[in-house]
Amino acid sequence: MSRRAQEYEAKISSGKIYELAEVVRDLNKGDDLMVDQSYSERQLFEKAYERILSEFQIVLNVSLEDTQKKLDKALKRNLSVQAQPVPSVSKAPTAELPVEEPVSDNDEPLDE
Repeated sequence: MSRRAQEYEAKISSGKIYELAEVVRDLNKGDDLMVDQSYSERQLFEKAYERILSEFQIVLNVSLEDTQKKLDKALKRNLSVQAQPVPSVSKAPTAELPVEEPVSDNDEPLDE
């Protein structure tokens, strides 16, 4: 086990919520979880995620499913839902390109 993995394991086992949250934050890859992480990093993330999920469920006093929805939203783990508005946002800048044409007037001082 690498030194970093040992540090994460110690934080997970520490019983300190802030250290647990650090591991979840550091290892969270959103929807790219399977692509960007090694097997051991995924295992550590899942262990930390499950522990923090159970802590939040107790504190929030809501169902496990509702707690998981809140945690996933905070971690931006449901990016597929948020990906739909992106094409409409990308269309807006193309419509604004003519608005940027006056900026080309600023090219003249650069020639001086």
